[in-house]
Amino acid sequence: MEFASPCPHWKDPDAPIVLEAIQLTFGKVLLFHCETQHDPMGVLSVLLASMCHHSSWMLGVSQKHPGHPFSKIPLLSSPLLQELVSEHLTLELNAHVPVITGIPPHVEQLRQLEELKTHCIEIKAAVNAFNDTIQDTVSKAIDEKVKESGGINAAILDARIRELEGNLLARLDQISMGSRVRCDPFVSVEVLEASQVPIVPKVNEFYYKGQYWCVPENFELPKDTKRLSGWRMWLCGQVVVSKNVSYKLKPFRLLKGKDLYKKSVERDFTTKWKPIFRLMEQCPMFEISQQVDESFVQSSFLQATEFLKSRAGYIWEKRDDRVLSTWSIGTWSRNIQRSMIEKYGTEADKAVLPVATARNQPDKEKRTFVLCDDARAGGRVRRPNKTPRRQAIEERRETVADAFGDVFRGVVPDA
Repeated sequence: MEFASPCPHWKDPDAPIVLEAIQLTFGKVLLFHCETQHDPMGVLSVLLASMCHHSSWMLGVSQKHPGHPFSKIPLLSSPLLQELVSEHLTLELNAHVPVITGIPPHVEQLRQLEELKTHCIEIKAAVNAFNDTIQDTVSKAIDEKVKESGGINAAILDARIRELEGNLLARLDQISMGSRVRCDPFVSVEVLEASQVPIVPKVNEFYYKGQYWCVPENFELPKDTKRLSGWRMWLCGQVVVSKNVSYKLKPFRLLKGKDLYKKSVERDFTTKWKPIFRLMEQCPMFEISQQVDESFVQSSFLQATEFLKSRAGYIWEKRDDRVLSTWSIGTWSRNIQRSMIEKYGTEADKAVLPVATARNQPDKEKRTFVLCDDARAGGRVRRPNKTPRRQAIEERRETVADAFGDVFRGVVPDA
């Protein structure tokens, strides 16, 4: 983008789709400022236009670094993005942005002076190069004359030494190139076309590790996802990028553990995502509609939150909404566990706990027994003989000895 060019803006900032995208992306900001006299819509409109303009780069970052915070931006997974980029975003001056603002008049003068300075430097360099060219031409003609006559001078010798030095350096560079590691910058990513509609993958869309999968190999769950963002992905899915192609994954509520190749992703999905959202789905008023849009996500989220308050109300007793808005879904899943409610929950929370099953029963008491009639002093117990054969041999030996004693008792051997 050139220096004196307009920033990304909208053809009509009051278009319904633009207002809907602002509500989707900056809903918390609008909620915070609704009780104040400050109206942030102008700033948020410019920020949204900039995000749409750079959305291709952001999708490229998400592809290179799965699980990047960019993957939690709801706009990148929304169908609004394609229409905003292709139909409503512009860099041309219009009635809403008639002039290039933010640039004082003297900045343009400084820019022109800088260009003039550059031209002067180029002219000076050209004049110096012309003088050097004349000198080099005369010296070259003299050296060629000496070389033709079979002689040598300092200039010819110096040129041959420099040629040899260049060959040695080139050879050393070739040898060291094999062990040289190139470190690409973090922002060096492949830019994707954000205006294209993402592909809805089939069940066997991706093939790797010898079998078919419904998610790409580089799929990662977003880190530290908040409950509203996770609920949106739970109901609507997520846009991911694999091999420079955008895919709209199915809603996370339809995913199963066997659909995820990486064990770490499967573990996070089972322990952090499923507990909280499965409980929110138990809301009596919750029912998946045929058209899952942002309004349904927001309304169902509020209903499910009220249901959570009836099942784990202790969470809201000592914490306000601002603190809870910073909780990740892993924290929510941990605090709604049966053990946490039994330990910290209110009486109302404990009263609505489901019936205990074999998996959440308390630990059984260890079995105890009393030893009688076979205990020795000091509490030691005589261990039974584990080899009956050896015991039988000992018993027969004692029997023979007793019989021998009965027969020869009283007999005195001769001296």
